[in-house]
This record gives sequence, C-alpha cells and structure tokens, in this order.
Amino acid sequence: MRHFLYKKLAKAKDAIKRYYDKNHLEKVFRVRDLVYVRAKHIETGRPSKKLDTKMIGPFAIIDKFGS
Repeated sequence: MRHFLYKKLAKAKDAIKRYYDKNHLEKVFRVRDLVYVRAKHIETGRPSKKLDTKMIGPFAIIDKFGS
C-alpha cells in the first residue's frame, strides 16, 4: 500500500513540475536595467502599512553578484 501511495505522489509531483516548467519564464536582469522593489519589509514612515505603496522604484541595477 505504501509503495502504491509513493508512486502516486511521485506521478502527481512530476505532473505539477511539467506544468510549472512549461509556463514559467526565467527572468534575466542585466546591469543598468530598471527594476521595482517590493516594499513589504522596507519601513517608509507611513502611519498605515495597508495604505502604503506596494512597490518602490524604479532603481537601476548597478552590480551583479551570485549566479
């Protein structure tokens, strides 16, 4: 029974992965591109987080690090 369930879970996981990979486009950013940043964890000084802006920017990318 356990082997049967593992096989079903693996099949479902594979189907989800195929659907995601088919519809997902990788975002590539280069130096000097303009981007917006989510303001979720940035304190802006507004009295209400609910009424605060969701995205701030545009900011220019000045350097690339990591992969």
